[in-house]
Amino acid sequence: MRKQWTALFVTIAVFAVTTGLLNLLFQWNDKSEPRAIGGKLDLSNWSFSEDGIVPLSGEWEFYPNQLLEHIGPNEENTRIWIDVPGSWSNKMDIIGMATYRLQLIVNGEDRVYGLKTGSIQMSNRIYVNGQLVGESGIPAGKFSSEAKNKPYVAYFTLKPGLNEILVQVANFDYEAGSGINHHIYFGDSSDIALLRDKAIAHDWIVFASFLIMGLYFIGLYTQRRKDHFLIAFAFLCLFVMMFSSTRGERVLLSFFDVPYWLFIRIQFLSAIGSGMSLLFYLYSAVRKYCYEWLIRTGLVVGIILSLIVLFVLDFVLNPYTLPVLTIYSTFPFLYATYVFVLAALHKEEGSLYLIVAAVSLNIFALIQNLNVYTGVVVYSVAPFEPFLFLLMLALLMSHRFSNAFKQVERLSIQLVKADKLKDDFLAKTSHEFKTPLHGVMNIAQSMIDDDGEELTPEQKEKLKLMTAITGRLSKLVYDILDLSKLKQGQLTIEPVAIDVRSHVEVNLKIYSYLLESIS
Repeated sequence: MRKQWTALFVTIAVFAVTTGLLNLLFQWNDKSEPRAIGGKLDLSNWSFSEDGIVPLSGEWEFYPNQLLEHIGPNEENTRIWIDVPGSWSNKMDIIGMATYRLQLIVNGEDRVYGLKTGSIQMSNRIYVNGQLVGESGIPAGKFSSEAKNKPYVAYFTLKPGLNEILVQVANFDYEAGSGINHHIYFGDSSDIALLRDKAIAHDWIVFASFLIMGLYFIGLYTQRRKDHFLIAFAFLCLFVMMFSSTRGERVLLSFFDVPYWLFIRIQFLSAIGSGMSLLFYLYSAVRKYCYEWLIRTGLVVGIILSLIVLFVLDFVLNPYTLPVLTIYSTFPFLYATYVFVLAALHKEEGSLYLIVAAVSLNIFALIQNLNVYTGVVVYSVAPFEPFLFLLMLALLMSHRFSNAFKQVERLSIQLVKADKLKDDFLAKTSHEFKTPLHGVMNIAQSMIDDDGEELTPEQKEKLKLMTAITGRLSKLVYDILDLSKLKQGQLTIEPVAIDVRSHVEVNLKIYSYLLESIS
């Protein structure tokens, strides 16, 4: 019980420390940047070459229930103010459409700028000085809108002075979020392109890392079918890979033009599947350190959630669904850390590697949750957690293979010793058999050759049979001795002709006598 409480304390401490360090890391990456006030953002004193890109955050103009390409005096009468990034839920119904407006002040000559979007739920178009520069999905009315919410970059030329950015947003598909809830980054076209490449590289690294590990463990499972934890871990990697493809830059949409109703189901099912796979891995790999009722309950709940997500669209789009799935998909990673810590306290083989691997997956899940709920940019830090995860698994496999090799080597040495003892035993036993066998054979032969004692033909026949049997046993003893010499490389073979007929007759006599004794 003491070890269980220790494992629980260590797990809570690890979670608290990683959460604190991540918050410090993201705060350290944040720098003091200008914010929009009253719908205007003055960047006339901002040096893009020295200070880099800037998020278009702060107070924007907001026009609810309207999709505008130009803001005239009549429209300005309907404007309100809204903080970006953030949901519009406190300004209007989540289901609806609206237009955001920001006026940018830049100086210098005409130059090419760029912007990069994040999550704008659920479809959007961006106009700069009246020109359409980018879009994701189709923002329109309730029956003609098409959700997509894929980040993109756009490039355009701004004039010195005042410039206008309009963002049309429509959301008729998702009740859990709305509006511009992630930063829109603005800067020189080269810096925006570099940011886009960094974001895409981050997602592809995560995607490829988990895909490779998933396929590797599937291949390993085909060779070791009894180790069910291998296939469980393979599915864990594949589900995490699938989930990561629906976050960030939406790598999945680079392969397939998936409709939103299918896209959101893939995202939710992959989150549920990762939790279920990890629970099954714990059950099959370290069962003695798990609470089986907890594992079974978690798997049953996962199956129920999966069926609901598959067949109940209203549940998928419900605002309470996301917290439920977040809790369900996060709990197995924390529980895995607890189980691995408990295994380490019991000095289980490779448990320390599994602890670090579980912590790295916890960090990955925590970053994804921060991205969902606070808009933290996942690519603001290098994707170290997949590499740490892969390194720990590689070290674990190396450790297990090394131990297995040492075990095989140790067993081989023991087997050689046992084989030598067996050979010595057979050799000594054969030498001990040789003397009494020859004695029995000589006594029987002497009785046959003794003319002074009258023997019946039947007695002589039995003595001859006894002599033949002991002769065969004597040859068997010599064969055993020859086998020992053969193993030691001391036996030389000289083929000679034998009388097959006499050998067959002896065998027939032996078995006929045995048959008579049985009957």
